[in-house]
Amino acid sequence: MIVSSFKNDYGKPRNNQYIIGFQEYKIFQSYNSIIAVTKNDSNYILLDEKFHNYSATTSKYLYLFLSMNRKEIDFKYKQGYIRYCDLNQYETAYNLFVNFINEQIQEIHNKRSFIEVFGAV
Repeated sequence: MIVSSFKNDYGKPRNNQYIIGFQEYKIFQSYNSIIAVTKNDSNYILLDEKFHNYSATTSKYLYLFLSMNRKEIDFKYKQGYIRYCDLNQYETAYNLFVNFINEQIQEIHNKRSFIEVFGAV
């Protein structure tokens, strides 16, 4: 897991605005709230239904994180690429990580089966 701060206009780390890299996921966190989750090689975005436009600062950094403006976000939502949900509810965050862990376990299982059948490559 890699955590980095957004930079301000002078290149200095911006307090309380973070990008978290976790495997193929990128998470934008403002203060203590998860605002958005994206997955590499995917056009789909999860936005927190309550905090995604909490303040001008949160919106500013959300737009930077997504490389989109408000109009583009609304357009992507209408196309079905953006889903609003409660990213700060314990169960939602937990399910994101459980799904990731399950994918990893499945990958290990598939790799083990491959090795059992074909031997180490």
